[in-house]
Amino acid sequence: MRIHLNLVSENTGLPIIRVRYYRYFEEMLGLWGWPKSSGGWCVACKHRTCLKYIRGIKGEKIEYIGFSVDEIKRTQTGWMQSRKWPVKFPLIEAGMTEADSLTYCRSLGYHWDGLYDVQNRVSCFCCPKGGKAKREIIRLNFPELWKEWERLDAVANNNNNN
Repeated sequence: MRIHLNLVSENTGLPIIRVRYYRYFEEMLGLWGWPKSSGGWCVACKHRTCLKYIRGIKGEKIEYIGFSVDEIKRTQTGWMQSRKWPVKFPLIEAGMTEADSLTYCRSLGYHWDGLYDVQNRVSCFCCPKGGKAKREIIRLNFPELWKEWERLDAVANNNNNN
């Protein structure tokens, strides 16, 4: 993803600001084990971190979120509607589906190191929401990521033994 974000920044001329939770993923994995597939601690940490950053912006602000028309229901959650600033969904406004968005991004030369060639949706490579099928895709197509996933499994399993 770092390579992809750098490419987007180069192509658009816009800086991409990376924010991070005060703890590293591996530390939290060691503390709490793998996140549950129904949401989990990682999603909560991401949400809190993004909101903290946005709240810290002084003056007028507009938050842009890349939900597609396939994801309209995600705009109706309490978490989305509790914002105290305007939120826009440019892909929804443009009537773009996830497939449209992927086609458009590919036309701009974005490739994600082949992840979208073998998966229809990409998140953290080791996300438990992907289930066994995603795990198998990573094992078969991305040996370096697979090795890292196995290492992270050991970190998470050490938590379960405590």
